[in-house]
Amino acid sequence: MEAVIIVLVVLGLVIGIPALLFVRLSRLEKKFLLLEKNLRHLEAGFATPRAETGPDTSPEQGAEALEPEAPKAPDEPEQTDKARPAASTAWKTAPPPKASLEETVGAKWTIWLGGLALALGGIFLVRYSVEYGLLGPKVRLVLAALLALVLAGTGEVLRRRDAKIHLGALPPAYIPGILTAAGILTGYASIYTAFALYGFLGPLAAFVLLALVSVAGLALSVLHGPSLAALGMAGSYVTPLLTGSDSPNIWPLYIYLLFVTAAAFFTASLRGWLWLAVSSAAGAVLWGFLWNTSNWTPGDVLPSALYFVTLTVLALVFLKIDKAGVDGKNPTWRHQDWPVTGVLAGISLLAAALLRLDEYSNLSLSFFALITAVHLASAWRWRGLSVLAAWAALLFSFAYASWHVPALLDLMREYDRFFGFAPPEPSALDRFLIAGAVFGLIFAATGFAAVWKRGGLEYWSAASTLTPLGALIYGYIQATQFEQSVPFALAAVVLAAIFTLMAEVLGREAGANKRLEWNSGIYTAAAFAALALAFTMVLEKGWLTVAIALLCPAMAFVTLRRPVPVLRKLAAAMALIVVARLIMYPLLTTEPGTIPVFNWLLYAYGVPALAFAASAVIFLRKKDDIHVQVFEVAAIAFTTALIGFEVRHLLNNGVVTSSRFDLQEMSIHTLTWAGLSLGLNRLDNWRKRVVLSYGSLVLGLMGIAGIVLVQLLALNPLMTNDSIGAGLIFNQLILAYLLPAMLYGLIYVTGNTIRHPFYLAAAGAVALVLAFAYLSLEIRALFQGSGLLGLNQETSDGEMYTYSAVWLVYGLALLGAGILSRTRALRYASFAVVMLSVSKVFLFDMSNLTGIFRALSFIGLGMVLIGIGYVYQRAVFPANKEAPPKEAVKTGDDTAPDTSEK
Repeated sequence: MEAVIIVLVVLGLVIGIPALLFVRLSRLEKKFLLLEKNLRHLEAGFATPRAETGPDTSPEQGAEALEPEAPKAPDEPEQTDKARPAASTAWKTAPPPKASLEETVGAKWTIWLGGLALALGGIFLVRYSVEYGLLGPKVRLVLAALLALVLAGTGEVLRRRDAKIHLGALPPAYIPGILTAAGILTGYASIYTAFALYGFLGPLAAFVLLALVSVAGLALSVLHGPSLAALGMAGSYVTPLLTGSDSPNIWPLYIYLLFVTAAAFFTASLRGWLWLAVSSAAGAVLWGFLWNTSNWTPGDVLPSALYFVTLTVLALVFLKIDKAGVDGKNPTWRHQDWPVTGVLAGISLLAAALLRLDEYSNLSLSFFALITAVHLASAWRWRGLSVLAAWAALLFSFAYASWHVPALLDLMREYDRFFGFAPPEPSALDRFLIAGAVFGLIFAATGFAAVWKRGGLEYWSAASTLTPLGALIYGYIQATQFEQSVPFALAAVVLAAIFTLMAEVLGREAGANKRLEWNSGIYTAAAFAALALAFTMVLEKGWLTVAIALLCPAMAFVTLRRPVPVLRKLAAAMALIVVARLIMYPLLTTEPGTIPVFNWLLYAYGVPALAFAASAVIFLRKKDDIHVQVFEVAAIAFTTALIGFEVRHLLNNGVVTSSRFDLQEMSIHTLTWAGLSLGLNRLDNWRKRVVLSYGSLVLGLMGIAGIVLVQLLALNPLMTNDSIGAGLIFNQLILAYLLPAMLYGLIYVTGNTIRHPFYLAAAGAVALVLAFAYLSLEIRALFQGSGLLGLNQETSDGEMYTYSAVWLVYGLALLGAGILSRTRALRYASFAVVMLSVSKVFLFDMSNLTGIFRALSFIGLGMVLIGIGYVYQRAVFPANKEAPPKEAVKTGDDTAPDTSEK
């Protein structure tokens, strides 16, 4: 009995003294605030007469303001009450003064510390009584409960008292809320200590008591503010962890979580605390995933399904939707109710997890369909939840992609191992395909209805088109493993017809409605995508490329009749895919036939080239943008590939996969690339297209690279000793060196409009090198006579002397051309060739030539060098040449001599 009296006395001291002090302090603070208010009124009254003239900050005038006011002159009009500024309201609109350190520490921190001290005092009191055996278990539990009730009751008393005597700057429920929170914490600690540390309570009793305390905290938070709500919510979702048992049961847990979540939703909707609703929903969802990963059994399907369905209903019932943001005529993504959308999306993840855990059974699939229907209905009912349509489509796509069908089982094992799931047994393929078809048609129908009847956002049209297309693609992959399939192709054609009908219906009713017009374009694009899928599923790879290429001008033609901006992007995307496929796998077929030119290659590459060129021309009528450039690139790429494979087909008797590759074929390829470069440059001068300019550059550089790396180095007849043909003049050297030299020379001469100067210089340089190589190799062909030019063949003195003579003549020819055309580059090239000849004469001919050839070599070289010097003195740098008149230079007179050089 004495112990009871001691405990009661301590409780009275702990609770009564702070409560009494709080009451006294509140009364004193009230009087202090009243005095401060009266003082402000007096200050405002003194400041009123000076209001018209504006504030004066000088100390002298400030002091004069305190003196009695002098009598007014008779002729001075008396200031009326209306003209006097409303000084009595000035203190109300002024911003509150910033709290000082003393106020922060004395009026706020002390209260929080006091509440914490009260809670810890209650906890330590219970523990002390247990450790020293002062009281029995029941008495200790009762006293702890009484302490919690007294603290909460004191908080309620002070709340009601403070509601009558407003505490000024401090919130009315500040001190009462702290006392109530201390009571809630004391209750938590008492019950958990009795259960976990000392075993005074069983799991069920502790669970019920902790749940009651948590719900009480949520209920009292309506009166005491959000801090108590956060405390009650956290305690509610932590309680199942604190009272866990060795044999957990899913039914009591989910019923408890639903009860607590409903209470939190109700509190949040009553007080407008959106954070409380979102936090409680997150706790409920986390508990669902925690159960699935730790305690899941096959018998948990029904309670789990009922749990997430009920959570969805609770969220829709209690969470309010922002009417101002969702009832607009044309809402955008900014007007979406993202918090509610996030809550519903989080709950729906439990439905997707249930599908995998239950191995896609009929029951779990039915509940997943129910959740999908609720999402679509919510998106239909409230415009602010329109994004739920897209989310439902994404969720279904994830669930369908995770479906365990036989072809996917090995891949999904790694997925399950990464996330710690036990891989289920593979599902039957027919159920997989039927589910995909049903869900795809549901999304297509509901999405179209929402767009047509309610003017839905693009979320609906995207879900309506992408979901059935994705289901069709994934079903085709799993059922056929990319093999040809007529049934799937027919399904794609049917889907294309459905999308075409939807686009036509929306297009007729669009009128001035830009949103319906845009949605009509989406369905039109989806129809073309379905046709492309049909071609993919039934045609071989080569025919597929042709079919997809033909869809591009068809889409371009549609845009001429109806403005569908999305078709430009879709067609350009298809063109990019086809070009990427061409780059990775250039050969579209291995058996094009044996007929030259008019074979399957002409269709496989020529038809796409024409289709992309036509698409570029048609789309250019509307707008010149990057999409038109994509078609131009595709047309150039397929034209180049067509010519290249036709050349290979012709040289290898129809066998395009032949491993044979020689100088003749490479020479034709480089001639082709150089010719295309010249043609694109001429076309660029006419059309002024940047793609044509860069296409000319790329093809020209490809030809130069092939000449340098292959024709001059790798496949040079000097290196390979391959035969160039029996003719002394008409042989492969013309094709490999002379014709490319002439073509690149033509590019240099006519390339004054080329946008890339470095390419022009490279073309001129390679033309000169090729001409030098042709002359040198032709000399060797004339002296060898057998068509074999390898370095292992014997070289005569006459051949060596001829090199020197021809090189000098070639250098003189370059010099003459440079002087006549005033081109410095040709004169420099001439100098290089002559210096090469000089080096050969002095370093090689002196030691290797004999007899008359040595003398002739030096005599000829000397005469040529003297001649070159004379020409330079007379034509290039004349000593007595008069400068042109300054007037002609300044005015640009046409009669002035032209001294410019290239």
